[in-house]
Amino acid sequence: NLAGNALHGGVEGFDKKLWSVVDVAQGDEPSVTLEYVSPDGEEGYPGDLQTRVTYTLTDERALRIDMEAVTSRATVVNLTNHSYFNLSGLEDATVHQHVVSINADAFVQVDENLIPTGELASVEMFPAMDFRRPKKIGQDLDSVPPRGYDHCYALDAHELDDAVVQVTHPVTGIVMRMYTNQPGVQFYTGNFLSGGAPAKSTQAEGATYGPHSGFCLEAQMFPDAINQPNFASPVLRPGETYRHTTIYAFDLID
Repeated sequence: NLAGNALHGGVEGFDKKLWSVVDVAQGDEPSVTLEYVSPDGEEGYPGDLQTRVTYTLTDERALRIDMEAVTSRATVVNLTNHSYFNLSGLEDATVHQHVVSINADAFVQVDENLIPTGELASVEMFPAMDFRRPKKIGQDLDSVPPRGYDHCYALDAHELDDAVVQVTHPVTGIVMRMYTNQPGVQFYTGNFLSGGAPAKSTQAEGATYGPHSGFCLEAQMFPDAINQPNFASPVLRPGETYRHTTIYAFDLID
């Protein structure tokens, strides 16, 4: 659905499907569980894929996302969360002033169409891609073709209780830490936001979400892994259960 490649699951990815509510929990950590069954052949993928996702607001000021999937035939599964964040409360029109650190010594190299080449590149060789020490998103953004960051970082070895990404806004003092059991995180800076959607903020009336007005941190397996023998396989087989957890935890600077 994009230059001969599958993006976001196809023409109608899971974000465009109507999910069923299968459980709602109240209490100190309220949650909701949704389910969607993708029929065999949908978007060209084999197997009936039964997927569940649970969103939980934890008592530690975090949003926890747990995904599970089982299939009737061997198929490709690489789910993620594509939420946009702007820790300024959208007082800033862009996320350029956000300070980011990513625990990754390497990232997935891509071609001119942003399709992985199958190689990992050291961030040490590409300073604009190096977030091992905190730096502002806008510091090197303009030097990253074609329009900014849209790259999968190969996370250093980690457990679920290890923060792999931290983002801070220097004015609001809001800190977001990301935790995941996935090997990679796609860092995207909203390069292709068109400005068509109205912004929910205290900006001037008529403000919209334009390029770089939000960023995404999408935990996942490496993109295009099905075609790259150097990457871990994204194939799910009958009898197996796909499990993915991502946590976005929020705090304030001390």
